[in-house]
Amino acid sequence: MRNNIGAVVIGSVFVIGVYVMKAPCVFSCEPPQQTKSFEDTNSVKMGFQGRISPADFQDKIQTGEYEVLDIRTKEEYLAQRITEDPLLIDYYGLEFKQNLAELDKDKKYLIYCRSGNRTSRTVSVMEELGFTNFHELEGGINVWNRAQKDTFEGIAAVEEEKIYVNN
Repeated sequence: MRNNIGAVVIGSVFVIGVYVMKAPCVFSCEPPQQTKSFEDTNSVKMGFQGRISPADFQDKIQTGEYEVLDIRTKEEYLAQRITEDPLLIDYYGLEFKQNLAELDKDKKYLIYCRSGNRTSRTVSVMEELGFTNFHELEGGINVWNRAQKDTFEGIAAVEEEKIYVNN
């Protein structure tokens, strides 16, 4: 009986050894294969690029590469705005989504409102519409003002075609 137990143990060890040798390596016998190509991991993120600080927002404005989009009301726009002539699309307007849809989806946009609530909701609308590159001002014009950034007031320099509101 003792010889039979030894033969069973040796046989079991042999079977386990063969199984382990044929099984895939558990502790990385070969380097892991990448699931994404180099181009995928280094490509530009599309759509919403994130919330940015007033300083970063201002830096992007100064590049001249971005269209600034104000989604506040016309009254808020006329009282104070971040650039001299941002595009205004009133978030509360009846045709807000339709007006957004008319914009060039491949342009770069910087969006802001009063406190960040309206822009936070606008992000999903812009993504749904296929916008490829836009940033949101964190905290809206309220945070911009606390950062003591310059603003513009009044209507003197506003181009009428840049105002999309429903009167």
